[in-house]
Amino acid sequence: MARQDIANMLTGMGGAGNRPNPNMSSSDWRMAFGAQQAQGLMNAAGTTTPQEAIQMGIGNLNLESVKGLQTLAQMQQIRGDMAGAAQTVSQIKAMQQKEEDEDKAKAAATIEEARYQEKLALEERKVAADELKAKTGAKSKIYEPKVNVDKDGRITVISTDPATIGTVLSRASTITQAEADAEEETVRQERENISQKLIIKRSVLGGQAADIRLALEEANDKSTLPTAMGFALQKANPAYATTIGKQTYQKLVDAVAGVQSAQALNSLAELKAQSSTGASGLGATNAMEFSALQSNIRKLNPDVPSTIEAGLQAIERNFDNLIRIDQGLDPIIDWDDPNYAHMVKEKTDGTRAYSYDGKKWYTITEPTE
Repeated sequence: MARQDIANMLTGMGGAGNRPNPNMSSSDWRMAFGAQQAQGLMNAAGTTTPQEAIQMGIGNLNLESVKGLQTLAQMQQIRGDMAGAAQTVSQIKAMQQKEEDEDKAKAAATIEEARYQEKLALEERKVAADELKAKTGAKSKIYEPKVNVDKDGRITVISTDPATIGTVLSRASTITQAEADAEEETVRQERENISQKLIIKRSVLGGQAADIRLALEEANDKSTLPTAMGFALQKANPAYATTIGKQTYQKLVDAVAGVQSAQALNSLAELKAQSSTGASGLGATNAMEFSALQSNIRKLNPDVPSTIEAGLQAIERNFDNLIRIDQGLDPIIDWDDPNYAHMVKEKTDGTRAYSYDGKKWYTITEPTE
């Protein structure tokens, strides 16, 4: 950069027209200007020499600002450091350019933010308009419900709306009240019929149980050996069974066979099929008692006479509970009975539940002490 340019930037006095004396040469003018500036610095700093004043002035400059750099360049010029002054002027121009670029960037950012806010406000207005349109002008889709009619004329209306699909909306029937009453009467008679059959079978069992107990008592009375040992000898030695054993083992076998006959078990299976096994707890208990009854009957074993009496009592309880259930009464069940062990489990909360099929479980109401 030419010396005139530096002086003009720093002092505004670079041109000949701006000199106090137009006849002064450039060299004389610079000397006069330097002396003037040095004298000003000495007066401000209270120093005696120009170099001391310049050095002190440089130490107090803020070289991060344009003004501070301009002052530095002036001092460099006063000292005759024209190369340093030129370099400082370059820094000034770079700093001014940077500030100008930052101002432009801030202005651009301000404009961009204003555009963004305008766009956002436009989108919000559009969403609000769409919502208003949906509330006032749009029509909701209508989902026709599904109507089921079973063989007995019962009508069930079921929702097909995705929000409530599967929900039963209403129930009705095509049958008349007279037909409904007749159907109810038929069900009542069927239940009463089953109840009567159970009572009859319970009575028959009473006679069969009496025969079994009598045979067991006779065996105990007529044998000097433990009953199980005497039965084993009778099975192994027919002569012993006839003479000493008095055929007591065979009498017990015959008595037990009456309870375990195929006819008796098939009859129970039919009653079980006809009786209630619905989803209610009562239906589940009913099915469980039938299963327990059939199992206990099959467990009666003449070869293990010590278990006969307990087996008979369990069978009698099963029959009594089935009759109570069919009459709408709660059964009396000892849930600690080993016969129910495979049907009972303990829940995580400490209570117990039962199931006849291992799928649906029902909480047991424990007796209060």
